[in-house]
Amino acid sequence: MKLSLRYLLAIASIILTSSFPLYGQCPSAAITTARAQSGSNYNLNHIATEFKNPHSDLALITAHRGYWEYCPESTIEGFQAAIDYGIEEVEMDVRVSAPGSDSNGKSYPNGEIFLTHDWDLRGEAPGPLGVQADNNLYTLKPSQIESRTMVDRHGIASIDSAGEAVTMHSFTDLLTSYVARAKAQSGAIQASGGNVCGNTDGDAALLVRGAFLILDVKGGEKDWNNPVYGTPIPGMVGQYDTMQEAFRELGAFECQNNIDLSLSIAFKLSGNRMPTTAAEFQTDVNTNLVGGINDPYLILIVFDNDIAKSGYTAMLQDYRAHYGAYLGGDWQLTFPGNTLEPYVESERAAGYGVAGFQGNSAYPEGYRNSDATCLQSEDPLPPNPTPCNSQPLAWYASSSIDFLIPPPSLGISRMSAITTDNFKAALLYLNTIGMHNTTHIQ
Repeated sequence: MKLSLRYLLAIASIILTSSFPLYGQCPSAAITTARAQSGSNYNLNHIATEFKNPHSDLALITAHRGYWEYCPESTIEGFQAAIDYGIEEVEMDVRVSAPGSDSNGKSYPNGEIFLTHDWDLRGEAPGPLGVQADNNLYTLKPSQIESRTMVDRHGIASIDSAGEAVTMHSFTDLLTSYVARAKAQSGAIQASGGNVCGNTDGDAALLVRGAFLILDVKGGEKDWNNPVYGTPIPGMVGQYDTMQEAFRELGAFECQNNIDLSLSIAFKLSGNRMPTTAAEFQTDVNTNLVGGINDPYLILIVFDNDIAKSGYTAMLQDYRAHYGAYLGGDWQLTFPGNTLEPYVESERAAGYGVAGFQGNSAYPEGYRNSDATCLQSEDPLPPNPTPCNSQPLAWYASSSIDFLIPPPSLGISRMSAITTDNFKAALLYLNTIGMHNTTHIQ
């Protein structure tokens, strides 16, 4: 199949912007009525339904960490810019800080949730170079994190279109911006029908239209044996504990603002760090762990080395059968020829959605690990131990996912949701092959 000229130009634009400074090209996060009316305007309930029971002519596009081309990853600026483009889903990474207070004096006894992929902030919002204690998110209090300047994918301090520094933001900051846009968008919020604060009276507002938010919840388990910071990482918090704090903060936000966000947000976690049955998880949801929020949407990440474990497939089936807000699996199909493909075929044959990464060709910037060490794209193993912010320009990276060509081992036609940095090229490509019919989510 021939690739269209527009698609090839979209690929070329990414490569070209890898060579030039991005100063001032990241749109400001400020929301106006005109901006809100011109962006994504999808039926959020239909997106969730599509994820679970997909149509063959629609693969949902998820903008990985926002508008990565011009904005720092996992920032409100990048989040809003992706929505400007009309993308139906945006994924943001979250981790939890050390316990402490923010700059306004609000206390977070379990730490505060921040938007970041990395726990070592040298790759995203570097403090003093080489000073490990000043870059470990798990040992920093909220007030020490919230004003740190983010760097773009070249590793350069980011300035937005209004001339302001792009700084790190909390999960609550993101929710505030998300709802502010919805309030300025006609029909995005119903005056009633929502349930918050543990009530079921339906008198809260309900967010029903816009872009779907996916939170990729991160924990420190994968980095437990860290050669630089020690074992264990000082202050390390696991993924499930991070998720619980995110639930608490979401519940507090909904209660304070009398708005139900249950249709608009999904939490993505590694299945190997979840309770083994849906009943156990449901018990947590119904206790004080989550602050009275409704059953949250779940997407469980599946790695090829997980699926071979005894009971793992049964766990996924149990969540699908007994947890109504389970949307499906996010299959880690980055590596050609991996062992997940038979399971993915089985999912699709049963009519279930298949979400996954597309990581066949690396960007010129290469890859970056969550401990801020860099991998050169042509030689991903072993990791280069040098921090990203002291590497040559071509080694800086925001992530390891792209969408330049379909992977040889898994056809795009089998995917129902695709996570990608290059969402513009993905959109053009899916339109070319007739797999982005968004009438299903209007």
